[in-house]
Amino acid sequence: MIRRLDLRTDPTAELPRAQQDVEHALHVVGPLCDDVRARGEEAVLEYGERFDGVRPASLRVAPEYLEKALADLDPAIRAGLEESIARLRTTCEAELEQTVVTTVAPGATVERRIVPMQRVGLYVPGGLAPLVSTVVMNTVPAQVAGVGSIALTSPPQAEFDGLPPPTILAACALLGIDEAGSDALFSRLSAGHEMEKPGWVRLNLSWLHSDDEVTRILDGVATLAASAEDCARDYACDPLTARFRHHADERQSA
Repeated sequence: MIRRLDLRTDPTAELPRAQQDVEHALHVVGPLCDDVRARGEEAVLEYGERFDGVRPASLRVAPEYLEKALADLDPAIRAGLEESIARLRTTCEAELEQTVVTTVAPGATVERRIVPMQRVGLYVPGGLAPLVSTVVMNTVPAQVAGVGSIALTSPPQAEFDGLPPPTILAACALLGIDEAGSDALFSRLSAGHEMEKPGWVRLNLSWLHSDDEVTRILDGVATLAASAEDCARDYACDPLTARFRHHADERQSA
């Protein structure tokens, strides 16, 4: 039996906001960020070794490792990545906004100028679930937008001698990214550059759904998206299964 919630009236009645002390987390994370700002690479390497159990030989991945990862990549996976890159590039090029100049009076114009960022830092998850698709989803839009410099970072893995997973490195090589590094680089990127982090919704609708059912589903998704921050506080994600459970369910099972 599927539990159905009507969120069109008051979503907070069914999805109450969790009580979470954000200040407590800031007290823990703040000193780490301050230490990274003060000591730079040495600090991030120390924290990486402390939390991830691995200390990369270098924050930056040497080009030969990118080339080797691409050469060793399974041909079927490479073909899939190349097709994904091509399709996303086509979509992004079609959606690319252009500078618009409007003449409102003789000699008077209003311009909406589209200016790409000069440099961005991309973060790609690579621990329990290496998300090679995030390399594609973050990099291609930045390239199409005209970003001049792209740096990408992903968690180092002990099983790969302190390097990110090979599939992530191979995707970087396919996309022409030669500034790839370990997760320790993340703190330094966020200190001085714009960051892009993955965030998307994947919704699969069966063709058996009627138009009315699809409309109700999409209405619910829109409502949840509008209240995402409030709703997310009530749920925890299992990193091994990627399933979300309400905190109330966790308390009952405990």
